Amino acid sequence: MNTFFKDPAKLLMQTLLIIIVVLAAYFLLPVVFTCVMPFIVAYAISKLIVPMADFLVKRLKFPHKLAIAIVMLLLIGLLGLLVFTIFYQGVYELQRFSYVIPSIIEGDFELPRWITKLTDFYYTLPLSMREFVVMISNNLRENIYSIIEPATQAVINAATRVAKALPNIFIFTVILILSTYFICTDRQKISGFFKGIIPQSVMRRIEFVKNDLVKACGGYLKAQLILMGLTFLILFFGFTILGVDTAAFVAFVVAIIDLIPVLGTGTVLIPWAVISLFSGKYFFALGLVIIYAIAFVIRRISEPKIVSTQIGLNPLLTLVAVYAGLKTMGIFGMILGPIIAIIIINFIHSEKHYKEQQAE
Repeated sequence: MNTFFKDPAKLLMQTLLIIIVVLAAYFLLPVVFTCVMPFIVAYAISKLIVPMADFLVKRLKFPHKLAIAIVMLLLIGLLGLLVFTIFYQGVYELQRFSYVIPSIIEGDFELPRWITKLTDFYYTLPLSMREFVVMISNNLRENIYSIIEPATQAVINAATRVAKALPNIFIFTVILILSTYFICTDRQKISGFFKGIIPQSVMRRIEFVKNDLVKACGGYLKAQLILMGLTFLILFFGFTILGVDTAAFVAFVVAIIDLIPVLGTGTVLIPWAVISLFSGKYFFALGLVIIYAIAFVIRRISEPKIVSTQIGLNPLLTLVAVYAGLKTMGIFGMILGPIIAIIIINFIHSEKHYKEQQAE
């Protein structure tokens, strides 16, 4: 007889448990994740700092806390140098890129000639046709205004949110640095504290879930970097063929923009292609469209496979998690969806693993 009919109560309890875990993850995880984010990041950074600090302690006989402080200062200095280098190179490349703008605006910009030709053609039409064209143009203008106004407001709102977020970013950074230092210096005490208040059976489950979750999150980050590198290579070779002067810089910027789910390569390439078209650069505009199509198709085809391989999820399950995250939590749910799926699967596996250990 089927297992369902043998023990329906057990199946019902397992189903209810899965539903409760899913609902709890949906409602509580975003809130909890936001509250503990600096400490999660600090814990991840401490995993990088501690081995280097231990090396200074063992080989150079540095005091433990001093070694951790030195490593943290070195990492902060390297990060600051990296940010400065990227910013400096970005400003330099933008200056070079700005030299191209006058040729677009003052050069062979064909939009005025198009408008002149359309105006001449308009006056050759019968009166009834002209009235129809006027009606269409009025409707088109209203539709354009209805798009531009919300878009402008969205840009203003985004700038306002960024300005309001600056104090939070500063506080986040300070808490991140302090918590990283304390986790590194007192990791044994912190570990002992949690082991003292949490039952051993629960600790084993948490450890099981934590190991897989850390591996999955690292895999997801690695997958995004692989996709970014793939997009960069496509854009770089495409821009080089088209003769873009700042091919590497533009490809790098567009590849970073492509990481943001709500944007993508089309945010830059499509408007650029339209401007090039109106400038009379038909081959260049066509090249940009082809580059966009290639980058878009290759990313969409390779993303499920790369992400699923790196985080250890089945490709179909990854697609389901991404789509479910998009529908329930919006754009950023596409990122959180696979992570929540991993947590649920690992929780179920931890229960199974714990029961197997108990049976032994």
